[in-house]
Amino acid sequence: LLSFYNYTLESTAEQKTELDSVIYKVNAGIFLHDLRSNWMDNIYLLMGEAYYYRNTLDTAFMTFQYMNYAFSPKEDDGYDKVIASNANENGNNLKVATVEKRNIVDRAFSEPPSRNDALVWLIRTHISRQDMATAGTLIQTLRNDPDFPKRLAPQLAEVTAFWFYNRPQYDSAAFYLEQALPAATNRQ
Repeated sequence: LLSFYNYTLESTAEQKTELDSVIYKVNAGIFLHDLRSNWMDNIYLLMGEAYYYRNTLDTAFMTFQYMNYAFSPKEDDGYDKVIASNANENGNNLKVATVEKRNIVDRAFSEPPSRNDALVWLIRTHISRQDMATAGTLIQTLRNDPDFPKRLAPQLAEVTAFWFYNRPQYDSAAFYLEQALPAATNRQ
């Protein structure tokens, strides 16, 4: 059986010096710059990914979970909006993702908000921690979320295939892996 990814977390964790360098630089960016800047969510996403590849899955989980709450939608007066509750504006308890309303200038000169990316990475972290029930629940929630961005559909299909691969239900994994092909960087 082929491995799902062309790396293992044990092999990436051996690159501890390089990953620690990333974490050090990300922490410097967080401590030295204003936390209200537009790219702070991107920095936290990079931190969570570095912890994931370092195979410190509990810290990666806490980083992605922090992003889920810290960068969640806010009310006009600054209070947090309730996530996945009937207290939402339309009473829709399936809304977890952040709406990405970006004009053409924002799309050309800035990265999209990273909170939705962090939710996909959170699923991957749950799977790697063998917390399959939580991962499956989050997959279903995001698949049914009307606000989940279309740009992340291939990445969601990829982690869904990874979830089925680890169950092991290989026919379902192959189905979702085919849907994830647009996320591949090259043919290999």
